Amino acid sequence: IAEEGWATFGISAEIAARYAERTGVDLTALPWWKGFAYWKTAVVVQQLYTRFLRGESQDTRMITIGGRAPKLARRADAELRSAGL
Repeated sequence: IAEEGWATFGISAEIAARYAERTGVDLTALPWWKGFAYWKTAVVVQQLYTRFLRGESQDTRMITIGGRAPKLARRADAELRSAGL
């Protein structure tokens, strides 16, 4: 996904630890939020592609977007599974 120019929603463990230390914020839910970010992006991408296929959008960038929704959904699933969710 990242090689295609899409956000990875990645955050290094070091950055997360430093953020938690400095702010006192509990980041135990971070994996859930990362999975959710991938999922909602997959939904938006799919909706944009569907609108293009229906002729409701003339944005030719949508021609290549269709195959990305399943990849994003799989990434969401992987993030959640890796966190035991």
